Amino acid sequence: MTRDAALGHVRRALDQEPASHHAHYMMAVIHSTRAETAKAVEHLRRAIELNPDSRSLARQDADLERLRESPTVKSLLEETTPDLKGRARARR
Repeated sequence: MTRDAALGHVRRALDQEPASHHAHYMMAVIHSTRAETAKAVEHLRRAIELNPDSRSLARQDADLERLRESPTVKSLLEETTPDLKGRARARR
């Protein structure tokens, strides 16, 4: 499958399910391989918002290696999710 065909498939998936973290992640990969950094970052950020586990996957995904050179992405991948247990203890 070509990158253009993959892009079309993932766009259709996002049209059907805009909150799909997997589809946003795949869009980030596709745009990254096309050197479309701004679009890739936008979709990676959304994938992480929808599913914070996407962050750890992105840290190791070879398809995102070039993207990880971006200061914006470095910052995005260094962020951690809040410690919900710690927050609960603080409220007591």
